[in-house]
Amino acid sequence: MMRGLVIFATAVVLAAACGPSAQPTCTGATCACNGSDCACVGGASCDVLCGIFPRCNASCTAVSSCNVECRDDCTAKCNAGDTCTMQCANNCSYDCTGSKTCTADVGDDANVDCTGAGSCTVSCAGSCKVKCANAGSCDVTCGSGAPTTCSDGTTRACGGC
Repeated sequence: MMRGLVIFATAVVLAAACGPSAQPTCTGATCACNGSDCACVGGASCDVLCGIFPRCNASCTAVSSCNVECRDDCTAKCNAGDTCTMQCANNCSYDCTGSKTCTADVGDDANVDCTGAGSCTVSCAGSCKVKCANAGSCDVTCGSGAPTTCSDGTTRACGGC
């Protein structure tokens, strides 16, 4: 009986590790995923869920609403879109150059590029850098203390420049 229970528990763990949540998935008329890469070009919406797949890469180009959720070590691009949002844990890079509205909720060691965005709102739980060149507005909230404006005058940082 105990051996059967151990085999069942092992099968459940393997199914969870190799199941659908392990691979990136996306929804949207123009969305396609290939391995760790998901991309949408044009269309009304694109939602990318990176799951637990390492080094997930997501991109939305000229999409009205782009939403990306990932854990660690991921990159996302949302260029020339209307509304772009990203949630990630640690060591993420997010580029929302030229988008109308950019919102990011990031963990430690993150880089966000809001160059030319109409508005940029970033909530940073650890250390991060947010490039705000030519952004209409750029609001950065740090988990501990106020952000620092770096010497280039366009980058705001949590945890130092």
